[in-house]
Amino acid sequence: MHLAGHFARAVYQPFYQRHRNDFGDPLPEPDHVVETFRIAGLLHDIGHGPFTHLADEVYLYPQFGVTHETIAAQIIQTELADEIRAIRRSPQGAFDDRLDPQIIARLITRGGEVELPHVWRALCQIMRGAYDADIVDFLVRDSLLCGMPGFSLADGHRLMETSLLHEGAFCLHESSLPVLSLLLRHRLHMFDVVYYHRTARAFELSIRQPLAELMRRLLPDNPTHNLEAYYRLDEFQFLSGVFELARTEPDGPAAEMARALERHLTWKEVFYAGRYDERAAASYLFDLPRTSEEIEWLIGRQLAAQGTPVNNTNHAVFLVDLPTVTNPAVIYAGGSPFDPPPLMLYRPPGRLIPTAQLLTREVPFGRRALRVYVRDTVAEPVRHQIREAIEGPRSAPSDHGQLTNY
Repeated sequence: MHLAGHFARAVYQPFYQRHRNDFGDPLPEPDHVVETFRIAGLLHDIGHGPFTHLADEVYLYPQFGVTHETIAAQIIQTELADEIRAIRRSPQGAFDDRLDPQIIARLITRGGEVELPHVWRALCQIMRGAYDADIVDFLVRDSLLCGMPGFSLADGHRLMETSLLHEGAFCLHESSLPVLSLLLRHRLHMFDVVYYHRTARAFELSIRQPLAELMRRLLPDNPTHNLEAYYRLDEFQFLSGVFELARTEPDGPAAEMARALERHLTWKEVFYAGRYDERAAASYLFDLPRTSEEIEWLIGRQLAAQGTPVNNTNHAVFLVDLPTVTNPAVIYAGGSPFDPPPLMLYRPPGRLIPTAQLLTREVPFGRRALRVYVRDTVAEPVRHQIREAIEGPRSAPSDHGQLTNY
């Protein structure tokens, strides 16, 4: 909330003072814009439920076509709309026009920026950008708590306070390009070693199926049609339901999830390989990596060739995980009317340069990894054979096979 308001004031106040009389329609007051972004920052995660991002992927989106962002937007425009409209000041001053819950909802929703009025559309990168308030907040906090300093709050403030609006575009002053490069590299690294840590991914793999089945039982209705039921299913209610069902159904999905919550994970990592993707976004779109199913088939074929056939169809013995993270889309946007507004670099006295033009020489496009997990019941000799099926015999050249060229 605080960072979003600080960011909005740093970008919009100078623009308003310079251009307040240059448009037919009056520009919104600075304190109105600041409070809009403060409320957007406060409420952007209000639609979160238990295991939110995974629940979106395995249940809410496949079943109902909604995500926690959709739910948050509905809460803002219905349940909280009157309270939002009643706000008439920011911490630094009052404003005349009422806040618009619809603008706040669009600021926090993927794709919502295309429906925003012109000045709001340019400002949307404060909430959904390459270094938006949320990214700066979680990178600074998590880096500190994980003992992995690499990006500081001072770096975040430098990016915010050297951002500007110019010719309708959201820009970063070219002098801050090294700080943006630092943020993007640190973000990729944090995903690789923290957010996509092998144990975190093993936990998600262990609960994917039981989570979908439990959500179907505990939340049968579309949350956007029954917000009250969604409110009741908080983490305490969900976990209480899981452990209660685990006691009454010891062989069901609740028991499987309860075991994972007690750190008895189904899957153990036996292989890891990762690399940075140095290619530009355009080439990446036409050269996607193999799917996990294709790689699982190749491993199975190699195991059969070694004389250890494994039936990996009905009750999987091993799984392939392909965690991938890419830089925010605004860096490479602009090629399509459906793209978000692109981030531009501002070079005095007024030249605008696409960020990707300079950044692709300094920062990888993304980070990709290949992890192979086996069930915790698989014996060590079989684990060794699975590793060897991927890596090849120890005496083989280092470039053996397609699987290791990842």
